[in-house]
Amino acid sequence: MFTRKLVLFLMVVVTGATLSACTWTFEKNEDGSWQVTGEIGQEETQEAIDDSLDDPLISNVQVDFKDGYIDVTADRLEPDTNVVEPLTFKLYVSVVDGHLGAEMADVTLAGEPFSPAYVDVWNERMANNLERNARRRPNSTLEEAYVTEDSLTLSWRVETAESRENQND
Repeated sequence: MFTRKLVLFLMVVVTGATLSACTWTFEKNEDGSWQVTGEIGQEETQEAIDDSLDDPLISNVQVDFKDGYIDVTADRLEPDTNVVEPLTFKLYVSVVDGHLGAEMADVTLAGEPFSPAYVDVWNERMANNLERNARRRPNSTLEEAYVTEDSLTLSWRVETAESRENQND
């Protein structure tokens, strides 16, 4: 099984979900911090993955939520032959050091394992973008990330002046 980190996707999901019609809940914790949970639908997730891949050879990205992962299919134009071939992979989301992480598994092109060098390019681009995004939100920590058949759910703890003061007491 070919497995790689896929990270830009996560930054795009968080940014895109903030601006879209996702379901958000906000609960204040006893210490003054907030628990912010977002349920992100297939359309927003599909757009985020498409934006993350950022490849002119890839089109028609489709996602199907499964319990525990996102099944991704797309069309990829083979530049040498002008033949469109199916690209598929499973995307697993996780929490990595308080930030959103993802892992691609079972990456295939036309039923064959996909080029690790190509996936490495996506992974590097995504990792760099996620790290930049994480530095913009120093007061939040991702605590949960999971996929159900209905949505991608992300839950953050957001520190406030009150919660930081309570930690120092």
